[in-house]
Amino acid sequence: MKTSPILAAAIAAACLGAPAFASTAPSITVDFRASDLQSQPGRGALEARLEAAAEDVCRATGLRGLDRRAAESRCQEQTLQQALDALYSDEYAQFDGREGRITVASAER
Repeated sequence: MKTSPILAAAIAAACLGAPAFASTAPSITVDFRASDLQSQPGRGALEARLEAAAEDVCRATGLRGLDRRAAESRCQEQTLQQALDALYSDEYAQFDGREGRITVASAER
């Protein structure tokens, strides 16, 4: 059986393009400085930035009304908690003049 060049090209493109269709969770990187962690206003501002990032990565698509709001709210809560856990883990507890970053990734996707 002879394979047409067009069919062979289509199969090759489908195989090479498969990773592009893989589902990846949306994410946002939030950069911060050690000084952000050294005062209550600094921590509050950083936590507000993390919360805004969680809202951005948790925008639900394909849902409407209360289902959408419930899905977004659940995702935002879980995503923000993961970001705060990472921020206040031992890795960041001993900051002294260094910069850091937290990647806020959707917990639901």
